[in-house]
Amino acid sequence: MFIKEINLIAFRNYVEANLKLDRQKTIIIGRNAQGKSNLIEVIQLLSQFKSRRAKKDSELINFDLDQAIIKVKIDNQDDDVSENDLDELAVLIRKSGRRTYKLNSANKKPAELLHKVLSVSFMSEDLNIINSSPSVRRDYLDSVVKQLSSSYSEELSKFE
Repeated sequence: MFIKEINLIAFRNYVEANLKLDRQKTIIIGRNAQGKSNLIEVIQLLSQFKSRRAKKDSELINFDLDQAIIKVKIDNQDDDVSENDLDELAVLIRKSGRRTYKLNSANKKPAELLHKVLSVSFMSEDLNIINSSPSVRRDYLDSVVKQLSSSYSEELSKFE
């Protein structure tokens, strides 16, 4: 899986942004409060369907706007593909908390998108994983393993 492009509208501090990625490894450098962590959060939202930073969806939306849109173009192939062969994954986030997920313009449930974007991140806010209770560590590991195994995700849902 390789994210080739990220388009954001009204997401966190971004009014509108378009980032094209041409390498599998990308280093994002910038000053404080420029949106580096917000880009990582976009990837977390697409892979885990939740933010570890925001308690409510309204926190993900820029200022007084009602909704935010995230669109990414992803390449799930190992070889070179043309622009037309990329999948487009989009998320519409509303202040009401109701989200709409789309894959190539077709509405999808999060469970149908489970393996489209895979990510593991560790940010400064995640230091509490080390110092907090075992339940915090389990939640972190669950969020990672659920991406890899749909059966684990289903069993965890039943357990919860």
